[in-house]
Amino acid sequence: MFGGPAAGNLCDTTASARKYLVRPALELGKFDLHPRAGACKGAAADLHAFREDADFDRDFDGNPKEDGTTRGAYAGGGTGSAWRVERALKPLPE
Repeated sequence: MFGGPAAGNLCDTTASARKYLVRPALELGKFDLHPRAGACKGAAADLHAFREDADFDRDFDGNPKEDGTTRGAYAGGGTGSAWRVERALKPLPE
């Protein structure tokens, strides 16, 4: 299995994505993969094995993962200042 075991992952159909994500879509620049309020929750993830990795406790926007219960690349809802996924490299924070 690519990426390791799926234990604790949230799995559902593509048609159900709107239950979990702010704006699911297939076109770059059109989607927002931040979780809906209260969605994408599970037991706290054990990140101990990643403590040596840079930003192991941060989400894709650079926000703290806090309690580790939100599944996905983002720790919580987007604020509008989040970088939109596009066909270019994400700028590094200053």
